[in-house]
Order: sequence, then C-alpha cells, then structure tokens
Amino acid sequence: MSDVPSFGELGIPFAAVSSPVIVFAPKDTPPEVVAAMEDALEQIAAKPEFAELLASRGTGPVYQNGADAKATLSAMKEDAAPLVDSLTN
Repeated sequence: MSDVPSFGELGIPFAAVSSPVIVFAPKDTPPEVVAAMEDALEQIAAKPEFAELLASRGTGPVYQNGADAKATLSAMKEDAAPLVDSLTN
C-alpha cells in the first residue's frame, strides 16, 4: 500500500487507535444496579483466568468504572476530532 499516505504524510502527527469494550446500561438504571454491575465487572477483570484468555488474543483487561469510562470516551472523541475533520472536510 505504498500509494496510501501515512497519517504523518497527511499532516497528522499521531493517531491513537483503540477499540475498548464498554458495557452500557440505560440512562434510568437504578444506581444500585449500576454499582452491582461495576462490582461484578471489576471482579471479572481481576481474575487471572480472564487476563490469560485476553492475553491469548493479544490484549489485556483494563477495568474502568462508569465515570472513568465516560472520561476515556470523551478524551478519545477529542483526540480523534482532528483526524475526523481532516477526513471529512
């Protein structure tokens, strides 16, 4: 693909690409249900067996609670904005 310019050649110095797996719940989910889901997911992410399974697929567990995941998604959106703008304008 030598005829396809790199991000650097397009004037984009860095493009971080990530594809997190995030569990969502409806907006009106009771806080105690959200807390129980977060606790269960954190426990799963901490299991060595889960880490081994993910490692066999070239990745690893990174647990974030809802607030942290929301912040991560916001940062990803902000980071991707220049790339999206350059591709759509």
